[in-house]
Amino acid sequence: MMGVPPPALLDRPNLEPHLQVYWDSYRRLSRSRSWSDGLPQSITVAECFAYCDGMRWHSPGFKQDLLDLVHDMDDVFLAYQAKKREESAKVSKAGSDVVG
Repeated sequence: MMGVPPPALLDRPNLEPHLQVYWDSYRRLSRSRSWSDGLPQSITVAECFAYCDGMRWHSPGFKQDLLDLVHDMDDVFLAYQAKKREESAKVSKAGSDVVG
């Protein structure tokens, strides 16, 4: 028996097929991202270009497009992580203000 899919899943945008390569590239690069003190680090230009070279994608225009789109997606991820940390800190602070 299957449950009811959440609205976010039902309302998710459909990715146009020609953009799939950018999403797949972001996912691969994101999985190997560096973390420092529990915080995610940005995907670097060097990582993007090394990935392109490894995939034998040598077109300067494509590499620039990939870099721009990967960084745009990464900005969203990093902002989401920052918001989660901020909300978690507020909850922790609120809990520590309770006198028992």
